[in-house]
Amino acid sequence: MDRDSNWFVIATILLQTLIIILINNNIATSTDLGTLQDKIPYFNFFVLAISILNIVAIKKVEENAKYKMKALLFKNHLDQVENLLKSLRIQKHEYIRHMQTIQSLVELDRISETKDYIDGITKLNWINDDIYYMGHPALTGLINSKRSAAEI
Repeated sequence: MDRDSNWFVIATILLQTLIIILINNNIATSTDLGTLQDKIPYFNFFVLAISILNIVAIKKVEENAKYKMKALLFKNHLDQVENLLKSLRIQKHEYIRHMQTIQSLVELDRISETKDYIDGITKLNWINDDIYYMGHPALTGLINSKRSAAEI
């Protein structure tokens, strides 16, 4: 569709140019201005009709370009969402692996090893040793993670 409309625009512009050349040729070679004056309204109408076709075709090309741009933006957005989902899957896998390790250590009553394991995880993922306690574990985790993200 896009190619057809581009060719249509080119064809109508070339046709309009041809008509203007024919008009100029008739003016230059005409000896009788009376017959030429009779033809000028038809030429003008023809040039006007082709100009309107050009405008319509150019608008169509513009709409196609906007559509392509939107499609490209949606594709890029989709790629970003897919990359985010992939990253979240990886993080989920790591989280589950850590939780299973902690659960296994607690089940085996290896509390000191559990604490060491948790300390190792937090040292790898925690930028700051300062923890702000908010009175609620979920709120404490949220505030501290947001603070860490803001410091990066």
